[in-house]
Amino acid sequence: MFVVYKRVIPPEICDLIIEKGQEKIKQSDEEDTIASTGGSSQKSKKRKIPVDDLANASDPDNSYIRDTSITWLDDAWILHLFTPYFDFANSRDLKLDYDITYTEKCQFGQYLPPKNKDETGQFYGWHKDGGGYYEDGTERKLSLVCSLSCPTEYEDGELIVDNGAYVPEEERYTDAKEKMPKGSILVMTSETYHKVNPISSGKRYSLVIWSRGPKFR
Repeated sequence: MFVVYKRVIPPEICDLIIEKGQEKIKQSDEEDTIASTGGSSQKSKKRKIPVDDLANASDPDNSYIRDTSITWLDDAWILHLFTPYFDFANSRDLKLDYDITYTEKCQFGQYLPPKNKDETGQFYGWHKDGGGYYEDGTERKLSLVCSLSCPTEYEDGELIVDNGAYVPEEERYTDAKEKMPKGSILVMTSETYHKVNPISSGKRYSLVIWSRGPKFR
């Protein structure tokens, strides 16, 4: 379940966030910028699997499902800019009325193309953001993804959402063949499975934020 808000963040703001994210990645230790799903054992420079296997890479203990460079941005003005879209989705558009009490800091993501023909461009296999609990008793309830790049700046790297087995097969997978325009936001429930296809050329930048609340009953 998701909703898209197209072109709501001005291009110059997207560029500023990209600049901040890139600078922070450069200043960070390389090991700290390697994104992992399922623990630090995933952090390795040899973390490549064939494109055909991406859909099957659902067990983080036995398969590598993510290759992305990330950093964290906690600028108050960025959170202030994006948090209203959680409210729009939760109350008005998706009509979920979840109890939201906390918004995590922003994750800036960078997807780069393969360095040679034997490699796969950066990607993120099928996963969901929710399902775990935090020490404060909360869990992720909504996930926000902002496209910071113009679709013409990279090839492939589509964000694909799984609408669930309860919908007709032809409607199940929402693929962004018409990629979200720069400055567009997608908000989905954190239990929604989604992935980012391997990028083949150019660079793809995104910003992801999660909102949390008390455990579902």
